[in-house]
Amino acid sequence: MREKKGFNEFIRGLSVKWKLSIGFGVVFLILLVSLGTSAASISKIGNQVELYSKFTYPLTYNNLVAQREAVSVQRFLLMALLEKESGKDYQSSLDMSGKSAQNFMEVFDKFAKNQRSAANDKNIADVNQHVQEAEAARNKILELLNDPSTKDASAAYKIFQEEFLPPFNQITDIMEQMNVVG
Repeated sequence: MREKKGFNEFIRGLSVKWKLSIGFGVVFLILLVSLGTSAASISKIGNQVELYSKFTYPLTYNNLVAQREAVSVQRFLLMALLEKESGKDYQSSLDMSGKSAQNFMEVFDKFAKNQRSAANDKNIADVNQHVQEAEAARNKILELLNDPSTKDASAAYKIFQEEFLPPFNQITDIMEQMNVVG
């Protein structure tokens, strides 16, 4: 209590000029501390925005484009099967399926190379394994479709259902999981 009385007496003993100077000094000191913390926070936000633009956005974009291309491979291959079955020209659908497969691999390669950490390494390896399985099945389908002695596409459709779709479904599931991990 004595110390408090001493402080009060000290303040009362000061002139108005010194009282105002101390008051403004305290306000100025608070202002400097606020500026420092704001600058540090803005710097951290800047770092997060940089990480977002360098990793999060490109990874999400490439992931979604790869998923779209995977679906396009399936769609165009199925269209080729249906066109062959109905006796129509199916080569353009096969070409589009091949182009979509090539686009998938290019975009997936970008996705795999732009990883921030090793969190998706196993998933990327799994996708590559499933791509090889699907590509082997696709090659079997192409052989059957391009064989002039086969008039119907039922054998190719069976391979499509049993050997081609399951790996591609796994690929899209894994890609979706990686999009969540991002």
